[in-house]
Amino acid sequence: MLGIAPNPAPIERLLDRLLCLTACATLQATRKSGYFSQLVAFTNDPLFEPPPGIILKCEENSCNPFHFGQALQKIVADLPPQEALFYLGAGAGLLLGQLEYTGLVAALQSGPAVVTANNYFSADFVGWQPLQALLNLPVEELPQSDNNLAWVLCRKAGLSWQPLLPDNKRSLAMQFDIDTPTDAAILNLWLGQKGASWPHLSEVAAFLAKCPELETAPVKEVLTALSDFESEVLVSGRVSAGLHRALELASHGQTRVLSEERGMRAEGREGRGEVRSLVGFMLEELGPRRFFEKLAKSADAAIIDSRVLFAHLNLQPSRADRFNSDIFRPDLIQNPVVKAFTEAALEARLRWNFPVLLGGHSAVAGSLLLLLELVPPKAY
Repeated sequence: MLGIAPNPAPIERLLDRLLCLTACATLQATRKSGYFSQLVAFTNDPLFEPPPGIILKCEENSCNPFHFGQALQKIVADLPPQEALFYLGAGAGLLLGQLEYTGLVAALQSGPAVVTANNYFSADFVGWQPLQALLNLPVEELPQSDNNLAWVLCRKAGLSWQPLLPDNKRSLAMQFDIDTPTDAAILNLWLGQKGASWPHLSEVAAFLAKCPELETAPVKEVLTALSDFESEVLVSGRVSAGLHRALELASHGQTRVLSEERGMRAEGREGRGEVRSLVGFMLEELGPRRFFEKLAKSADAAIIDSRVLFAHLNLQPSRADRFNSDIFRPDLIQNPVVKAFTEAALEARLRWNFPVLLGGHSAVAGSLLLLLELVPPKAY
């Protein structure tokens, strides 16, 4: 499913173009896998052209805001009821392979009413059967976004949760998703070194290489810190135990992890204004400039899930403001609080040599795992 924002800002347009390319690359790879009888691309972009053999469904222009759950119901209603469905967001599934597809089939065959996903609380792709489970949900219980689709199908539709891989393991391919410019910048750096092994991503790599907006310098600086025995890297936000473990295994120096507010979107805490962040309280007490000054005294680099902080402050910044914060363009940000936060993060890098990466959940999940693949092997 590919959604395009109306009247997007430049950075939004760039991400939207990238997502069109990643959606096509994923559709091509998914078709070649041989696991699916029918592939459907759903979008509100009238100019989107899927690969040959893919069914295209376009959302008609409407004055009403886009509702993910209702749009997905329309797709499901047109499908044979006896089949299972595998939903993918446009930025997810780019790295899926035999391991994940085999796990998906096994999970869906494990029972008559099951759901599986890459993440129960923050899903980027979801498989389930029967299809009727989604159709039976009333409008008020439909998910607003794909993040809580798996959670809703379990908690509201009564399906049984089945991990996609045995022992609830999670591969890199399951966790990587392009949600923000930070994810794209990390992918850009990764493809520069690993792209030859992923020929179906050649167009994505070529596009990223021509995007000066997706500067990789901050990513390289954080990568240097992760590769330095004497460095300490702070990671803050919706960090899983598995990610913490991966950091300990791959990074050369020390890590300082502050994990909080996992599931804030799926469980509705963000929407109800109930997000409470220890890092957010620190930001409130100190103000953005002193906040980053203190961080710079306790670590050598930071990767921050800024959406937790924005939710703690009861902010609802626009997609453009969030993205311009990620690429450190405070001059383009409308929200004064987000603008001041971004200016302070930029100043920390320039004044105290404290590189910071800002992003969403993926920045402290799949994208960080992708970055860790570029850390040289330990020699001790």
